[in-house]
Amino acid sequence: VTALLFAFGLWGNARLADTFRDNRRTMAAVNSQLEDSLAGARVVKAFANETEELEKFHASNERFKKSKKRYYRAFGIFSSGTEFAMSALQLAVIAAGGYYIMKGKMDYVDLVTFTLYVTTFVTPIRKLTSFVEMFQQGWAGFLRYLEIMRTEPEVQDAPDAKILTDVKG
Repeated sequence: VTALLFAFGLWGNARLADTFRDNRRTMAAVNSQLEDSLAGARVVKAFANETEELEKFHASNERFKKSKKRYYRAFGIFSSGTEFAMSALQLAVIAAGGYYIMKGKMDYVDLVTFTLYVTTFVTPIRKLTSFVEMFQQGWAGFLRYLEIMRTEPEVQDAPDAKILTDVKG
């Protein structure tokens, strides 16, 4: 069960990373479109383009909702899957312990001890599972930051531009 939990954690972590990055890109696009619309509000009013701007907003809002829905779905699958595996681990210990108690090969004190061992083993995994969401959001934001910082500007210096050396003011 522990091997399955580990494999599921790796698979889920990779899936969450993709979902978080997609979510950040979608949020950036929505924020950019919204900022453009707000900055150009006077132009929109001057040319009576309110309906078109509202349609743009609804389209970007739908993209945002779909992205959030994918995010919540991926994290829900990850959380419930890890919780299921951890519960299955405890169930396996109790079932095997009950079997060995019935056969007379184990004492109930040993079963309680093994159950406590499993609880001690599972507690940090639960903490890591809750930490994964925060880490993935931060990592996706950091990768998005790097992506933006590596973007080449559209406006380039002329080939014969002179470098400013002694700038004041």
